[in-house]
Amino acid sequence: MVDLLDKNLDRTPELAQKTVGTVGHSPVFSVDISEPTINAFRALYEHSLYAVPVVNKLNGNAIVANISAKDVKIVCSTPAHLSLLHAPISQFLSAVHQQEIDICTPSITVQPSDTLKKAMRTIIANRIHRVYVINADNTIASVV
Repeated sequence: MVDLLDKNLDRTPELAQKTVGTVGHSPVFSVDISEPTINAFRALYEHSLYAVPVVNKLNGNAIVANISAKDVKIVCSTPAHLSLLHAPISQFLSAVHQQEIDICTPSITVQPSDTLKKAMRTIIANRIHRVYVINADNTIASVV
């Protein structure tokens, strides 16, 4: 869908030039990387969300990962991962995705002044479903 919109942005240049600061959804609920994984899954359910950003409060609330309904599916389909529900999110993500989570490196983000066209190209290039809009202080402003 985003790819189709991107290919047709020339037809609506006023839309392509809008800034993501004016079109993103806010507020954005997030979870800290040190919280138990089950809290993130509970937040997904309680807020009717597909995904939430994982932030590192020790690093100024910078986004370091994303946790989604796909992760819930992984837990449900792999009994060995059930024990990780009470582990910190960092441990869960490392085990499930079999990679070290860099708690200092932010995830893929855009700035409020970036255009919708740039956000769409970022989503397409990185094969992701959403991009978080962050303020100058690395706090989450909205999600596109």
